[in-house]
Amino acid sequence: MPVRSRAFQKSARELFRFGANASRFSNTTGKYLRFQNVCRHQNGPLGEGKIIDGCVTCPWHGYQYLPETGASPPPFTEKIATFKTRIVEGRVLIDPNPLAPGTRVEPSAIAQESRLA
Repeated sequence: MPVRSRAFQKSARELFRFGANASRFSNTTGKYLRFQNVCRHQNGPLGEGKIIDGCVTCPWHGYQYLPETGASPPPFTEKIATFKTRIVEGRVLIDPNPLAPGTRVEPSAIAQESRLA
């Protein structure tokens, strides 16, 4: 599913929902990550949550996940699936096949000039 990087240019939001999964974009660093939208606790919508202390935080009960790995910070053990992404010609390309829960992914970087144009 390609998403134009310009969709992120003027947004201050860090979490987006595309289809059944959630994405994180940092307008400050230009980094893009994709992860499962469903919280392992009680199936809360992670894409409607916030980034708190660097973690994706479920809006229902405050469960947290590290966006790069999908793992909860210690001492918790819950994990969500992550997805590979890459940027090609200003589009964010997302591999539709989820990685195993807790698998580290490298964020895709959107070029500075694309974020400011």
